[in-house]
Amino acid sequence: MKTITRIHLALALCSSILCTTAFADTPENIDLKADASLAQLNEVIPAELLNSAAGLLIFPTLVQTGFGDDGEYGEGTLRVMGKTVSYYVVDAESLGLQVGAQKKTLILFFNSESALSGFREKDEWVAGTDGELKMYKPVSEDTETEYNQGITALLIDKSGPIHNVTLKGSRFSKVSK
Repeated sequence: MKTITRIHLALALCSSILCTTAFADTPENIDLKADASLAQLNEVIPAELLNSAAGLLIFPTLVQTGFGDDGEYGEGTLRVMGKTVSYYVVDAESLGLQVGAQKKTLILFFNSESALSGFREKDEWVAGTDGELKMYKPVSEDTETEYNQGITALLIDKSGPIHNVTLKGSRFSKVSK
């Protein structure tokens, strides 16, 4: 039993290392993928949320970093006033991605200058510890959700927005590209 556990841990570690290095992308490719992700947002969210954001952190592709429900990894770009200002990686608990599943896109909307500056002043920011992320949910007649403060997270797969996940514990780290 201990041998199986050690083998599983070794495979998970190797998988994690290979995924995070094999998927290292160039700044140009990250920006191109981020542009494509933003183009698709018009179909998913209200334009006022996109246009009123002080900044956007766009992770065009999240990939699985292990077997089963180990976690996910992605590289992204932080944009302020439409311009890339820095690059980040995210390490998250599994957001429902299974072996063979489709890719996911994660976008953080900084709904105020103070939320953006609080995030940018740290090289590593952990959801639930350094600040809260609220998941985007469409506003309907019976909900009065306003996105004018803090940080709103939008997770999208091929079916559209995913609402029933938490990003608590997700680690966002600034990287040099």
